[in-house]
Amino acid sequence: LAASCHDLDHPGRTNNFLIESHNELAINYNDTSVLENHHIATMFRLCREDERQNIFRAVPPAKAKAVRKRVIQLVLATDLSMHFSFVANLKNRLAVSFSPTTNDEDMTILLRTIIKCADLSNPARPEKVSRYWTAAVTEEFFSAGRRGACARDDHLCVHGSHAAANAAVPGAVYRQRRDAAMAAVRTAHAQRRDGRQPRTEPRVVAPRDARRRVQHERCRTRRTT
Repeated sequence: LAASCHDLDHPGRTNNFLIESHNELAINYNDTSVLENHHIATMFRLCREDERQNIFRAVPPAKAKAVRKRVIQLVLATDLSMHFSFVANLKNRLAVSFSPTTNDEDMTILLRTIIKCADLSNPARPEKVSRYWTAAVTEEFFSAGRRGACARDDHLCVHGSHAAANAAVPGAVYRQRRDAAMAAVRTAHAQRRDGRQPRTEPRVVAPRDARRRVQHERCRTRRTT
């Protein structure tokens, strides 16, 4: 149940983006595990709004309360801002004693570890599948950057200065990464053109917007020459 709803109604933006852009979700959840709290709340809200889709309608209240508590614990574990503290806690438990079958706290830690591994499992998938989702999430990040750049004026009003706005908008970071990707693509094209890079080497992959801009610049250069 936790795995099925852990990304429910995801807006395609990171927690940091929502917090820095003063999104309504960040305001509702006080900048704390914004997306994770939203996923959980959306799932339980759907169950409450329509009795036909309420999967807890035949579950005893005490059991439903325990399930709700466990689901909340598991989904909140997918918040990467808490990753290192979680890993440290796991190591401490393993160093002392760890018995999920007899200790409910250890069972919770085990289940949270499983859902975290599943949430970050894309690199372990078949290469074709992994590449597809890697490209998708990269495009999502750059899309957030473009949207953040468009919202810069709003941040100027909130933060009071151009420097503060530039530091607060996640788009500034993504634009730097985009420019670096474009530079890598230009270098790769130049090396291939000069015969310094064999075509058998791995192709440098940049997000779609970066590749389009490089192609446009190459066409413009050809027209002028």
